[in-house]
Amino acid sequence: MDTRYIELAKIVTTALDELYVPLLDHEEAWVMLQESLLMSEPGHPQWNLCLIGPSGTGKSYLVKRLRDELNRRLPPGSDEIPVLIVDTPENPTLERMVDAVLTALNDPFAGKGGFKEKMARLPLALAKRKVRIIIFDEFQQLFDGKTPTQSRIAAQWLKGLDNRTLMPIVLTGLESIQEAIATSAELKRRFMRHKSLKIYSMADALDISQLNKVLMSISHLFKQDRTASLRDNHMLLRVWLASGGTLDYVFKMAKSAVLAAYRADLKGVVSLDHWSEAFVQLQNELKKTGGINPFDMKISDVKKHVARLCPIAA
Repeated sequence: MDTRYIELAKIVTTALDELYVPLLDHEEAWVMLQESLLMSEPGHPQWNLCLIGPSGTGKSYLVKRLRDELNRRLPPGSDEIPVLIVDTPENPTLERMVDAVLTALNDPFAGKGGFKEKMARLPLALAKRKVRIIIFDEFQQLFDGKTPTQSRIAAQWLKGLDNRTLMPIVLTGLESIQEAIATSAELKRRFMRHKSLKIYSMADALDISQLNKVLMSISHLFKQDRTASLRDNHMLLRVWLASGGTLDYVFKMAKSAVLAAYRADLKGVVSLDHWSEAFVQLQNELKKTGGINPFDMKISDVKKHVARLCPIAA
């Protein structure tokens, strides 16, 4: 079997992974992240931040971009972690949260010792890795399904962590983070700065222009046949209907379509059929069955579905 298509497709998919499109809400969030980082310098007050929005709107992408940018400035072989990204574990408890922080710090004794002992080790471990900012991803999971008493204890832990670390903390996740923060007046004061990222709507002219900007940027990275040109407004409607306006899904489908195109022909020209295949793959990943495939439909039917779901802005 000819596997050259894998390497050819990888060139394009890597370019898609590295592509940054300067969207308005992302640019605002990026500035706020950099402001928080700036305030990590000695003598500055901590500028904590809540970066919220539905899954797939680019929160994780932005914080990883910040991490990668600072990592590129480190000398070869450095063990510093200026931007510490902590993935909130499934079914999190406070002890599992501390374990997750120590694991992200590459602490050889993560998971060992009691809760208080681990908390006492944190400041030294953070200083050793020269951490400047801590980012908790999907932080709402710490509060999801918890009793009011458990939520209060979690809020107290976050305040204690904020006091111990004396560095900016960024919480990313769903909008329920704000509800959890609001249970504590002190936490609400400490996390006054917040930015919401959104799913793009076809009822908003600005959203349409932003999604179109994404497709224009992507279109430069691979070949498309006449029926699947990303510069065509009809393709904009198909992609929006397939992704629901979620940015992450747009990029996932684009990468899958590119792989399908190179698998079929080493010229790698992406067609509607390849987008259709990518959509089915995305639906499988999301564990969704049935429904419509916007890339298999006549454009007149696509327009009807879009109009039914979301009136198109004039």
